Amino acid sequence: MTAKARMFGPFRVVTATGQDVTPKGQLRRAMLAVLLMSRDQICTRQSLIEMFWAESDPAKSAASLRTALSELRKDLAPLGPDCIIADRYSIRIDPDRITAGLAPSARRDAAFLEGIDLSLRGAEGFETWLRDQRLNQEPPPAEQALEPSALLALIEPMITPPAAVAIGLLPCRSDGRDPSSELSANLALDRFLDALSGVLALRLFDYRDNFGLNGRGGPELDQSNGPRLMIRASCHRARNQVSFQLLDTQSGEILWTGELSGIASPAAAAGATSDHDILRLVEELVPMLAENDGYGETEVLSPYQAIVSMFHLRQDRLDRLQTMLETAVEDRRSPIHHALLCYLSTIRTGEKLGKSGFAAPDAVRDLARDALRPDRFHAFSLSMSGYALTYLAGEAELGLDLAKKAVEIAPAQAFCWDQLALCLFSLGELDAGAIAAQRAQALGMHSPIRYTYDTTAAIIAFARSDYVAAAKYGNRALFRMPRFTSAIRYTAAAMAHLGHPNDGHRLVRQLQLLQPGTSTTEILDAGHLPRVAEFPERLTAGLKRAGLR
Repeated sequence: MTAKARMFGPFRVVTATGQDVTPKGQLRRAMLAVLLMSRDQICTRQSLIEMFWAESDPAKSAASLRTALSELRKDLAPLGPDCIIADRYSIRIDPDRITAGLAPSARRDAAFLEGIDLSLRGAEGFETWLRDQRLNQEPPPAEQALEPSALLALIEPMITPPAAVAIGLLPCRSDGRDPSSELSANLALDRFLDALSGVLALRLFDYRDNFGLNGRGGPELDQSNGPRLMIRASCHRARNQVSFQLLDTQSGEILWTGELSGIASPAAAAGATSDHDILRLVEELVPMLAENDGYGETEVLSPYQAIVSMFHLRQDRLDRLQTMLETAVEDRRSPIHHALLCYLSTIRTGEKLGKSGFAAPDAVRDLARDALRPDRFHAFSLSMSGYALTYLAGEAELGLDLAKKAVEIAPAQAFCWDQLALCLFSLGELDAGAIAAQRAQALGMHSPIRYTYDTTAAIIAFARSDYVAAAKYGNRALFRMPRFTSAIRYTAAAMAHLGHPNDGHRLVRQLQLLQPGTSTTEILDAGHLPRVAEFPERLTAGLKRAGLR
């Protein structure tokens, strides 16, 4: 039996046959709503505890969560026993049983989760979440909306481009760790794009992970085309500003910058800024975009899009991506395309997702040599080539030198720090590797591929015998990408070493489904292990305890 949760107006969960299975208690309704609105409908136990029982001691808060979960299972019993999937670390709502209905209610004034306002002590985290969700989900008041006709009247006649302008929306930045800063930047960007699309045909590729759910186009990374232009919003709380940068991925230039003042809070970003300020930015940008016929979709993926596409971990997509990159190498001979082919080979080899044709050491060396010519993506080329030389060609020292050079050139790039961490790990420099991995996690906290940074941190933690951290980071990676076998292997081994073989067995079963016939012998024979004493023995012992033979 399936059901849909109505999120606008009074919260209700109704099955396909019309049966109302809405949880009876306010707390359980709130908890279910949080789970349904989370990515992949998964939350960690710790995040729910911090949201609803922050002021209780750990033992009492854990018991309260168990009780609430037990009652919630009873509420949802008509949907089947597996509607709620829970383990030691996380709780998930099966999307095949319940989905969140985000279509607006027939009532125009219906609020998001209307009537759910907990007054429990310690539930301030939920109240903050609810407030931010309402700001993010509800449209600005009608009188503040920007009508295309009004924009057209204010902007001078322009040249209509022959095709829609393609723009990629990069993850937003903030100058602090306050989640509301990121939300402010995203709300401001959405509002600006709404105004821009009123006067110019746009084709949007949204790379912002959890944002862009209100009508933005998702990144169709399995197709051959992609955006040449990228836009990023940054929130500057100290200056009370949100700034925008429009980047040309072909030239590496910043084509345009703009700023909106007084909108460094979500409420302000959602609608308090005057329409005049939005229009001023639109007037600045539209002529440049409209008069250039080269800003449509490009035939070759940008480096950013190619890297994100790789980490979807789908063999058919990797096959198409490889063909596209091979064509780019032949046509343009750009160093970044050589580097991307190198890096694609490491993913296909490590995840067993088809054959690349470039995984042999000599082929990797040839590609890496061509990738080292300086260009506007030199840091990315160095980091990808360095890791490929380390992982596939056995050139660990040379690979480390290239990875170090990459972070010197681009110290703010999480991806470059992550590749440096992996190169340090291969040479057994675990303390330095852990520092580099932490740097990648901090810089890439909003990245769509941040689960790869968590996986690197898990691998290095395992090598340092810190099995608690390995399990923490590994599980966090698997929440976002359950098919990442690198994360599965080390998380399963860590769980077994921590005395949780059942969790390890569950992960090993998942590994065997993804890679039938895999064994500890095969993993060790593949190499790619660090120069750390007893590391192979500890990895083998953990995997065997988890049930892998």
